[in-house]
Amino acid sequence: MNFIGISPDIQKKPGGHERQSGPCSQEKLPDKKSGEARPFGRAAIHEILRIDAQVRRMINCHATVEEIVAYAREHQGMHTLQESGIILVKKGVTTPEELVRIACE
Repeated sequence: MNFIGISPDIQKKPGGHERQSGPCSQEKLPDKKSGEARPFGRAAIHEILRIDAQVRRMINCHATVEEIVAYAREHQGMHTLQESGIILVKKGVTTPEELVRIACE
């Protein structure tokens, strides 16, 4: 398997095994500290607030964070960080255990 722009020797993960396709395969490798098997790869969890005209007005009028988030969730479809993580678990990108481990560090 060849990743564009990455030399073949870098494409190998610890132990000399070749990476599986996709940025977040469900293959597991032992954690360096605990030795426990963890999914190999990385995935980002995002909470994005788009600053539209209404959000800008709310900020200028000193609206609370809760009011701004409520507006963004209702009108922009914004997901909280926790909801975004749960979506990744449901899609199979990560596991519930990995999400809890990362979220609680």
